[in-house]
Amino acid sequence: MPWNPEVYNQFKNICYQPFFDLIENISSDGLKKAIDIGCGTGEQTHILSEKFTDTNFLGIDSSVEMLDKSSGFENERLSFKQKTIEELYDSDEKWDLIFSNAALQW
Repeated sequence: MPWNPEVYNQFKNICYQPFFDLIENISSDGLKKAIDIGCGTGEQTHILSEKFTDTNFLGIDSSVEMLDKSSGFENERLSFKQKTIEELYDSDEKWDLIFSNAALQW
């Protein structure tokens, strides 16, 4: 079953509180390269990129439908890719921050 961004956004206020609680505990010290696993529509990844202005962010999600909504957020420090967590696990790429608001519970 594909994710539906409109239905997802109906519960945005509930889903976003843990995100804001979590990002308050992130230090910007040495934070140059970060990934958001399960970035969904990219809105939260965009908020992260605005908070940590010296960091390059990649948002990944397995849902094409969700990622279709992320294109408006892309810039020189923020990009998105369709990728699964399993594909990330097989990667040799290094990150200063691996962020996930909810993907790991799914």
